[in-house]
Amino acid sequence: MPGTTELTDKAALSHLSAYGFEMAVQPGVGGRIVSLTFGGRDVFQPDARPEAMRVFDAGCFPLVPFSNRIRGGTFAFAGRSHTLKRNWDGDEHVIHGEGWTSAWTVTHQDDASIRMWMAGADWWPWAYECSQLIRLTPGRVSLSLNVTNLDTSAMPVGLGFHPYFPRNERTELQFNAAGMIRPMNHGPLQIEPLTASTAFSHATVVSTRNLDHGYAGWDGLARIRQPDGGLEIAVRANASPAGAVVYIPSDGPFFCFEPVSQINGAFEMGQTAETGLHALKPGETLDFSVAIDVERRPDAPDRKD
Repeated sequence: MPGTTELTDKAALSHLSAYGFEMAVQPGVGGRIVSLTFGGRDVFQPDARPEAMRVFDAGCFPLVPFSNRIRGGTFAFAGRSHTLKRNWDGDEHVIHGEGWTSAWTVTHQDDASIRMWMAGADWWPWAYECSQLIRLTPGRVSLSLNVTNLDTSAMPVGLGFHPYFPRNERTELQFNAAGMIRPMNHGPLQIEPLTASTAFSHATVVSTRNLDHGYAGWDGLARIRQPDGGLEIAVRANASPAGAVVYIPSDGPFFCFEPVSQINGAFEMGQTAETGLHALKPGETLDFSVAIDVERRPDAPDRKD
């Protein structure tokens, strides 16, 4: 296929190049984006070792058919209890669905877009299929997921993306939300009021926070400022109100702002409009799209190669 470099069959990279963007995608490893630059500057934190096939290291990966965690892998839906096998050694709960552990099949690719497909495995109690479209346009990267229920009963669905953004001591994040959800190890999940240490209603220097929190009632727009990287980034979701997850480790070169259709704890709180968890009927399709707008800051320093 044009634009593909073989590492191994599973780790092959597909390359997109258009409108000043350069992107490497690894379909066989969770359908993930390995790197994304604009004008030579990193938009996503790049994975320096894609051959290691470690999805959680960097880049961006899809969240299908749910985001974040299900406590102990056990949940009730439509009067029945379900238990999922653990899917990551680093957590006692199941995490981020199965899109990130699946090999995706490329169904179309050109210089500015790639479409991939995957089918649900036996790990999830319902049969479904998902397509992912990544598209480059002037000043924008569009990411979209499209899930269809192929089963005979309704299934719960939440979708999202998990991008890693570079960070340093000047990187800023701003977005509006109605409430926040603490990490699962703090006890039962619920939507709580924002505090001075968890709100981002004003541009906030990312390195001043250490969080792994969910947010409810996100208005669908987040702004990231990279003064040293010379970029202004806007993240927009097509669901409103939407959910978001912010992960800022205590150290490291990245942070995560994850746009999602289903908030953390939705499987505990129940299927309501507030949680964003959809009950997808047989044959129905759910779409979730994110646009990442990128522009060079007027005061951006010239690159020094």
